[in-house]
Amino acid sequence: MPEPPDAIPSTLIGARERAVTDVVLDVIARRAASEAIDDRTLIEAHPELAPELCDRLRAVRAIHRAALHAPPATATEPEPTLRQAIRGYTLDGELGAGAQGVVYAAVQESTGRRVAVKIVAGGPLLTSLHRARVDREVAVLASVDHPNVVRVTDRGRTADGSFYFAMDLIDGLPLDEWLAVTRSDPGRGPDEYVREVLRVIRTTALAAHEVHELGIVHRDLKPSNVRVDRHGAPHILDFGFARLSPVTGDAPGATAATMTGQIIGSLPWASPEQAAGRVVEVGPASDVYALAVMLYHGLAGDFPYPVVGSVAEVVANITTRSPSRAARLDYYGRRRPFPGQLWALLERALAKAPGLRYPTALAFAEDIERFLDGRPVMAGVGPTAKRRQRIFATVLATVGLSVVVAVAAVYLRPPPFEPFDRPSFTNAMGMAFIRVGATPVTLGSPFEELGREQNENETVVRVDRPYWIGTTEVTRGQYRSVMGDLPPGAPQVSDDNPVTAVTHAQAEAFCRELSARDGRTYRLPREAEWELACRAGMTGPFAGTGVAEDVAWFAANAKGALQPVARRTPNHWRIFDMHGNAAEWCADAYGPRHPTDRSADLRMVTRVVRGGSVADDRSAIRSAARRSRFPGTADSLTGFRVVAEDRLPESP
Repeated sequence: MPEPPDAIPSTLIGARERAVTDVVLDVIARRAASEAIDDRTLIEAHPELAPELCDRLRAVRAIHRAALHAPPATATEPEPTLRQAIRGYTLDGELGAGAQGVVYAAVQESTGRRVAVKIVAGGPLLTSLHRARVDREVAVLASVDHPNVVRVTDRGRTADGSFYFAMDLIDGLPLDEWLAVTRSDPGRGPDEYVREVLRVIRTTALAAHEVHELGIVHRDLKPSNVRVDRHGAPHILDFGFARLSPVTGDAPGATAATMTGQIIGSLPWASPEQAAGRVVEVGPASDVYALAVMLYHGLAGDFPYPVVGSVAEVVANITTRSPSRAARLDYYGRRRPFPGQLWALLERALAKAPGLRYPTALAFAEDIERFLDGRPVMAGVGPTAKRRQRIFATVLATVGLSVVVAVAAVYLRPPPFEPFDRPSFTNAMGMAFIRVGATPVTLGSPFEELGREQNENETVVRVDRPYWIGTTEVTRGQYRSVMGDLPPGAPQVSDDNPVTAVTHAQAEAFCRELSARDGRTYRLPREAEWELACRAGMTGPFAGTGVAEDVAWFAANAKGALQPVARRTPNHWRIFDMHGNAAEWCADAYGPRHPTDRSADLRMVTRVVRGGSVADDRSAIRSAARRSRFPGTADSLTGFRVVAEDRLPESP
């Protein structure tokens, strides 16, 4: 069967009919180019063509309405006709339908490969505006080569003349459905769910950045246009509203497909500039905004502001109303605010003005990664830093480079990390200690801390006596000098490394022998003493600089190998390696902090282990992370540090 023509044929039935056809084709093209031309004006301009022109324009209006509102294929359509509709493909069920068309799962008969085929709504009589969108979507998908963006593999016309194109079939679910399944997984806790949302949005943002680098703006990012495969990887699809820049070459009619004042995309997910119809302002920052709405919605189960009501009300909310920080629902039915760092990230990405958002989707993704890693986000430094740079540029022009460099070194640099000086002493074995005063301490972690486990419920405990705690874990050399030999099974590493493969009883024996030799009482730290010393006055998951990589040897930087002590940054009290390196025995029997903690049955026979080790991930080396271990265990990654009972006067 020959391919249907792309335009209405001009047959030789008379000059009058050709003239009517020429006028109709011309008005369709001019309307697509944003010219407002009504039927009455045309008829008055061509009275010699009435009534044929009047009838043809009425028919065009009817075709437009049918194309825009054509219902998706229904189950009552004959299945044999559906399966034979596209030469070379066997359609195998509908995947989804929308205003732009219907997407089917299909098999490419020549290769046996499963693909997705999109049949564009409107049939063979597609308007130039909608044809431009088809051409644009195909051009975009063909130009992007990224594992998280679907690829187009073929295009053509169906047996009835409708346009179609084939693309990668993503075996998975739309983002919103995938998140619903993930959230309801009984084996996944709330913290794991939060990390999954952040991870998926970060990956999607990296893919969006790749698209932006090609001069393409998606303009319709929303959960239904992000499909998550069975491995948890998101894929961006549906570029029907995308805009190509002149650098990459516009698809035919691409610039004509958007009219000033037209809302592009799906309103609840649209940026303020899209909702207000300010098309010239739409750019990569608009996609960043949509990604932020998706992140907010995934975490909170709600939008940043109401999106139910009349179009005018919703547009007003999007363009003027500040996002709600208190909308986050925890898993106990209470509304809680987003934690500060996450809120700073969201607030910047949801800024009403494009210039106040992250400059790129890559910057947005990098800040999400910082938050996941427990590092401070950069959300608050963008516009402020730019203002500071402008100030110093002005000063430079007036007072000279040397003055500016001196001032900028103080003004622009982040506050330096400065540990506090505390009373200290070094014993005869060369072991250094600092003094910690009696004080209340909040053990555990807040609900929103990433990586939190149920045995970390916050509890206020008073440490009622001052004590001295070792600034490092007990090293192999120190253990040998006190005990005469290393414990059996201790790994063969440098004497500056922490001693490990020590049972709880062996650690206590070391304390007794050290006490006898030095004339001072040494013991293992109680759990509250350990956490108080670890935090050193800070409340976040990591002490010192607050960055895990600065203060800890763990799986991300030590690759499972123990390291010499005191090589990472100390905390504010000059204590080293409370996070990572060797895990550390505490004196306490392990007790749960949650009524459903099943380890309650072991509380009388296990002991607390704190700090995590070089084999642990970021969540297991947090200040609040706690484990239980049988006291007879001699683990190659578990050691200890010691506490000396207070006997020196407190410094003034």
